[in-house]
Amino acid sequence: MFLRNLFCGLLFFVFDGFVYADSNDIIESGYHLDTIDLSSEYLCLSVDSISALSSLDSSLVIVDDSLYNVELPKKLKWVDTKLFYVTHIPLSLISLGIIEKQFDKKTRQLRNDFMPSFHDETDNYLQLAPVVVLYGMKAAGVKSRSSWSRMIVSHAATVAFMFPLTRSLKSIFKVQRPDSSKPNSFPSGHTTTAFMTATMLHKEYGYLSPWVTVGSYSCATATGLMRMANNRHWYSDVLCGAGLGMLTTEFGYWIGDLLFKDKGLNVSDHRHNKFSKYDHPSFLSICNGVNIPINDHFYDKSGDIFSPTAGQSFGLEGAYYFSPYIGLGAKCCATNIDLADDYDTTCDNHVIRYCQVMSGVYGNLPVTDRTSFCSKFLLGHAHFKGLECENCDIDAFSVICANTELGLTYKLDTHFGTRFSLNYNILKSDNVLTEKFIHTLSIGGNIIFHF
Repeated sequence: MFLRNLFCGLLFFVFDGFVYADSNDIIESGYHLDTIDLSSEYLCLSVDSISALSSLDSSLVIVDDSLYNVELPKKLKWVDTKLFYVTHIPLSLISLGIIEKQFDKKTRQLRNDFMPSFHDETDNYLQLAPVVVLYGMKAAGVKSRSSWSRMIVSHAATVAFMFPLTRSLKSIFKVQRPDSSKPNSFPSGHTTTAFMTATMLHKEYGYLSPWVTVGSYSCATATGLMRMANNRHWYSDVLCGAGLGMLTTEFGYWIGDLLFKDKGLNVSDHRHNKFSKYDHPSFLSICNGVNIPINDHFYDKSGDIFSPTAGQSFGLEGAYYFSPYIGLGAKCCATNIDLADDYDTTCDNHVIRYCQVMSGVYGNLPVTDRTSFCSKFLLGHAHFKGLECENCDIDAFSVICANTELGLTYKLDTHFGTRFSLNYNILKSDNVLTEKFIHTLSIGGNIIFHF
């Protein structure tokens, strides 16, 4: 056996064309073996040259001094590699956080508009909820991906990498918190911890049910939203913290896999996602966008004219699909519109604030296994907060509203996706702000969780 392995290794370096592999790996990778004894412990694959790999679909196998033909699998695309699989979602969140940085103040203004005095410390405990559930299930004897020793080493490596990284970034960037308490806002440590623990639960018990993943990441998302509601973090802090939490967990598990290899692995990782355009695209999501008024002007009770300018929209949305094409859902969002007076000036008091709650029909048109066009038609209720300042006086009022959308959805993996959309909103004004209707366009995107 030793001499045969040594011989295969020499052939590889001398002839630049032999590859040594375990037979199980070859079978799992999709190799088709012709008239070969599958009980053979080792195989040695032979090809004439590296260029032959791209031009030929088969090669030779040496087993017990006999030659056999093997069909070689097609070369994997970069999107199918493990590196892409474990990094594309975290890096997407970090990239969104960087983009969101320029809109942080407008997003924070929504918080100040609708919940200026909110304060709750639940997020201090919610960030650890997934890991408490994880170790509780493990202690109860529920089969997990990893053995105790493998799991603890993976988690220790994650924590050892995550905390110094987070602290270092806080010290380097020194971003002032929204409440001006300390210059250590970026990234959000609570959110990083929450998504770290959520990813741990997902990796260990996500195979049981997609709702394990839904629950874990719902806790993590709620933690991030509460950090914003408590005025402790900007939206960009939360997005980047979520990406860092997921990325450091993947790094910790990579260390565990490197040290333990196949030892203590109870459930194999299903690394490559299976997409189908015929899946039911039910989802929960966070939606965020720039709100652009179409009306040329608004006026208050005294008849003073104000020019509306772009504001911000932020909310939650979800839909359940009965088929790949149609479903029912709802959306709740908070929106503001800045007003400029005759002198083309704006201030914090010149802001129209309203909240919408809507429900209706959602449509989906699959294009590929990963991408689809989406649309919706929603009806609901909008409540406008009153506005009273030195030169503007508008009473609070409630009206009927409608919303329609055209968007493009892309599945990052089986459960996560993103959507870029254009929303048209129409609100009946009842002679408040304008004579008949308020029209706005919202351009933005959704961070989506599919279930």
